[in-house]
Amino acid sequence: MRRSLVIASIGIAALGLADSGSALDIRRTTPGTTPGTAPGTTPADTTVYRTVASVIQTGGNPPMIAFVIGESYPPTGGDIVLHDFSWDQLDGEQTESDTTWLDGVELVGQRAPDGGFTLTQPPKLGEPPLSPLTYDNLTPNCDEATFGPMLTKLDTLDPERIGLVSSNEYTFDGHCGVVLTVTFDTPELRTTVDRLLGPGADVSYDPMFQPADQAAAGSAAEPVQTVPNSSP
Repeated sequence: MRRSLVIASIGIAALGLADSGSALDIRRTTPGTTPGTAPGTTPADTTVYRTVASVIQTGGNPPMIAFVIGESYPPTGGDIVLHDFSWDQLDGEQTESDTTWLDGVELVGQRAPDGGFTLTQPPKLGEPPLSPLTYDNLTPNCDEATFGPMLTKLDTLDPERIGLVSSNEYTFDGHCGVVLTVTFDTPELRTTVDRLLGPGADVSYDPMFQPADQAAAGSAAEPVQTVPNSSP
């Protein structure tokens, strides 16, 4: 079973799915950060990406892609600046005071040099892409002694610099490690994580932006599948 990536909506306080009786844990989500948006930090990337998220604009500020928006009315939030976007291209947006927003917007484009996202196709309403992860069966004999030290090390990273949205344990379908929800799955990110956790660490990646050709085909970027049930 694959899960759709989370779309921002009013009342969602964090990315991920949580259940007190499951092994998923979103306590390490970093709300309020703007991963990968620091000016001058985005490398040249000609890949065309797709995502489905909320778009929100307040006052004279630029429109923003929002994967999580605040539990308020009007909502607040915004993660990545959205370039070449116009509300005239969409129907159904809501406006309250000086804030305009719309959930479930499909966005196709490229990473901008300033850390934003530039549309290469008109925006439209869409369905979220499938997560590359599966959640069919809990991995037996997997406990915090295995993945806990990995999460502790990941807490030392600068999430904004590498585009890390959250880090959580991933203990399904043979895995006993961690999953990183990231804005973009980049070689730079993987190199940083590999150096931190060491070779053979069971690390999976769940990108919010996926290459458009994979997303259009109904697939998703393959997660890292290193050595399940191995300790870091």
